[in-house]
Amino acid sequence: APMRQEHRTIARLVEELGRYRRHADGCTWSAVEGMALRRALYRLHALLKVHLAEEELYLGVLERSLTDDEKDLLARSMHHAGLEPL
Repeated sequence: APMRQEHRTIARLVEELGRYRRHADGCTWSAVEGMALRRALYRLHALLKVHLAEEELYLGVLERSLTDDEKDLLARSMHHAGLEPL
């Protein structure tokens, strides 16, 4: 559940960053928008850094604990999840 919540937060932050895309040509954002953009970038970076480290730990546990058939099933289900739109 905590990892799913982090996935939702990551998706929300990426969506938030997308709103600044309209300002990308010519850097036309205000000082307040610039601070908000930096805040979103820092939050996303911090969250991803910790989240990806946690996923690496989980992958190590799964690698040692699952059979080859279970790993194949998990890989297929993850591939399917990757095809879902955010």
